[in-house]
Amino acid sequence: MKQVVIAATAVLAALVVLSLLKFGVTPWVEWRERIGAHSLTFFDNHLGIKKITTFAPEVGRQAFGASDFVYPEWNRALVARLHRMHFTDLLLTILLSLWMVAGALRARPAEACLVVGSGLLVLWTMPASYYTLYVGVFAAFMLANRNSQWARARFAVVCSALIASIIMQRYEHDLITQSFLLSCGWIVCILIVSSLYWLERPAVPQTFKQREQTIGAAAFIAAVLLAIGGVVRNRHHDAAFLPPAVLRDSRVVDVLDVGPEGQESSHGLEITEALRVPRSLMDTYGYLVKDECGILRNGRKVTYSLAPAPHGGRLVIRTDSFYKGELLTKVNGLPAAAVHLEPRQTLFTYLQVPLPPDLGDGPLHVEHETSATDIGIFTVWLLEN
Repeated sequence: MKQVVIAATAVLAALVVLSLLKFGVTPWVEWRERIGAHSLTFFDNHLGIKKITTFAPEVGRQAFGASDFVYPEWNRALVARLHRMHFTDLLLTILLSLWMVAGALRARPAEACLVVGSGLLVLWTMPASYYTLYVGVFAAFMLANRNSQWARARFAVVCSALIASIIMQRYEHDLITQSFLLSCGWIVCILIVSSLYWLERPAVPQTFKQREQTIGAAAFIAAVLLAIGGVVRNRHHDAAFLPPAVLRDSRVVDVLDVGPEGQESSHGLEITEALRVPRSLMDTYGYLVKDECGILRNGRKVTYSLAPAPHGGRLVIRTDSFYKGELLTKVNGLPAAAVHLEPRQTLFTYLQVPLPPDLGDGPLHVEHETSATDIGIFTVWLLEN
């Protein structure tokens, strides 16, 4: 294994030097930028540790085909979600990388290259699902070396993973959920195979009990790091939550939470549609939010009152619009700027209506109409700059 690593490093270094002499540094810079962009693009068929750490039930079963506008919004939400626990994820990735490399140090060179190479691929990048085509090579290499109980165990693990992936795709048809499950299976399979290598021939002298303790400690730390990221990312915020990126430097003057009777009556809410729809979705900033909405239909009106805003400000409205159109708003009888609606049926977004600074010292009387088929109004904030 040592000779293979030295030889591979020497060949790689020679090729890099030759490419620099021939083409310069520009192609490498372009390659780095493209790989960086690819690693932050959450297509539904991409795999990797990032697909695991950013996944939540709200992420699966999305209708990206609703319009060209939906997927970019979802990608930005997942990138924001990814960056929220970047340091913890980095520690997890480093730990799992060391686990895979250390386990394969004394494996046969061909198997070690497969295990380490494929493992690092899904830990540090997000390859597309078609990269799994070569995973069958694992079984072939394991099949060629079944002369010990450890080798037979590794062969059984790889075969089980391959069979499980086939069965899973038969019963799970959502591509996003498929990619999440395949990512989990790929990484768990590699970690088990690496652990079996360590149990058979550890890179440092250890008793069998110590080998088990080493693997157990690594698994425990990995589970803790994964749990920390999951708890922070998957905490469901209540209706009053407003993302910091929307709030910015503004001050919340008043909040109308559509759904609770006390909130609706205290703000004088009048809405023709009596239906209230509870939703649990991710918003455009990657936060999970639980909220309940009222339905504003085309040709109908929604009216309510808010606290005074003598210095102007803006209205922020949480919605999950299903249809294209516009939200038309009047405040104290004065028309405000129309807000364009795009279908975001699986994602909360925040509509922002600027308010003029000459609305007086009295309460604000707000009236909404829409040219869309309908729109859900969940929570309304009055913000003052």
